[in-house]
Amino acid sequence: MRILHVISSFRQAAGGPVLALKETVARLRDLGAEPEVLCCDADPPDGDGAVQRVKTHVAKAGLPGLVGRTKRDIAEHVAGADIVHVHGVWDPLLIIAARAARGLGKPVVCTPHGMLSDWAIGQNRLRKAVYHAAFTGPMLKRASAIHFITAAEQRLAAKRAPGGVRQFVVPIFPAEEFYREPPSRDEALEIFPAGGRRRALGAVPFTDSPG
Repeated sequence: MRILHVISSFRQAAGGPVLALKETVARLRDLGAEPEVLCCDADPPDGDGAVQRVKTHVAKAGLPGLVGRTKRDIAEHVAGADIVHVHGVWDPLLIIAARAARGLGKPVVCTPHGMLSDWAIGQNRLRKAVYHAAFTGPMLKRASAIHFITAAEQRLAAKRAPGGVRQFVVPIFPAEEFYREPPSRDEALEIFPAGGRRRALGAVPFTDSPG
């Protein structure tokens, strides 16, 4: 299965959403899927932040680049995927990729990465309110599903996540090097109990004792 992940920047310095996506594509690759990334900029292939063996496509950044030939190139990448997974909600690249996917009858999954909370919306509130009404809201309403990383994120997004769209929570654990001290097994199981339908994506080795 080919899964095209779309994100504004795939540079590790861009922060949390990139780290989460790097873990996601690594685990999907281990499971036998064929993840690819479409972005506006990325770490160099030989850089410390690069994800080896994951094909990355770079489109021109900014609104002027998302028209004409570049827009057609985005559609071509989307056409080769089975699923389109957009990360974030505010970049035009995400909107164009989601529209192209819907036009081709391909499912779209959106991971907001906390960008629908009241605090996030409060940063540049007026501009985001306009953008949400014109672009983000319609994209979410037409998505096949919305993926939240935690139940808390899902609650904080409740005002803006359309109720008629399937929602699910799958935690993503960053790799061990991003922790000063990995969580103990007891700490992890307290938050994510074993059994039932709990799922998690990532690979963090548990320590034997708290701390």
